[in-house]
Amino acid sequence: MRKIVAIAFILTLGLNSYAQVSDMFRLGLSANPFVSFLGSNDPLITPAGANVGFHLGFDAELFFGPAAIDEKNYAITTGFGIVFNNGGALTHTDGGLLWQSKDLRTPLIDATGTIVPLPDGAKLGYKMQMLRVPLGIKMRTNEIGYFRYFGHVPFHLDIRTQARGTVESSTINTDNPQNINGDAGLLNLSWGIGGGAEYSLSTGTSLVAGLFYHNGFLDVTNNKGTQNSTQGVTAEDSKTIINALTLKIGILF
Repeated sequence: MRKIVAIAFILTLGLNSYAQVSDMFRLGLSANPFVSFLGSNDPLITPAGANVGFHLGFDAELFFGPAAIDEKNYAITTGFGIVFNNGGALTHTDGGLLWQSKDLRTPLIDATGTIVPLPDGAKLGYKMQMLRVPLGIKMRTNEIGYFRYFGHVPFHLDIRTQARGTVESSTINTDNPQNINGDAGLLNLSWGIGGGAEYSLSTGTSLVAGLFYHNGFLDVTNNKGTQNSTQGVTAEDSKTIINALTLKIGILF
C-alpha cells in the first residue's frame, strides 16, 4: 500500500512539474534562408559579392511572467543550429600571399609546394559552415485575431566547422573551392534585430515568419597572410566581419 501511495505521489509531482514547465517553454524548428556579405575596416579591401546560405535551427523560448503561456509576452530565446555557406567575397587592392593554409592546392601553390602570390585586385571568396548557439530576448503582442506580432534581439555565437575559399584574379583562378580552415577564424559573435508574426494553429502551436539583420563583432579571418603595398611586404591585419539578412520560417509548439 505504501508503495502504491509513493508511486502515486511521484506521478502527481511529475505531472504537476510538467504542467508548470509547459507554461514556460516552447520548442520549435526553423528553416532560415539568408544572404550574407563581408565587410572590412581596410579601405583597400572592399566587398565584392554576397553568399546565399541556409540556417537550420532548433529553437527554444522560455517565457516569464505569472500568466499562462498563451498570455505571456516576454521570452528568453536560445537553441542551436547549423549554418551553411556563410561568408561573402572581398577584393584586395594589394596582392600578395593573402592565404597561408597548409591545405592549399594548385593553382594557389606551384609544383614545389610553394604558395603563389596573388596579383593586385584579386577577389577572395569565403564559404563557411558553422554551428550556432543563439541567445536573445523576444517581445510579442497579445493575440490579434489569429496573429501575434513580435520584436526579437538575438545574439549568436558561431563555431566554424569548415571554411572553403575561391580566388578570381587576372592570373590565378580556382575552379573549385579550396580548404582554407587555416585562414578563417574559429569563432564569430554577432547581434541581430528583427521582427515578424506568429499565426496560431492551435493552443500553444504557431507558425512563425520574420525578417532579421545580423551584424558581426569578431574578425572571421586569421590574418596570417602578407600583402604587397607601397611600404613593401606587410602583414594583412585587417578586421573582416560578416553581416547577414535572414528570413526566418518556423513552427513553435
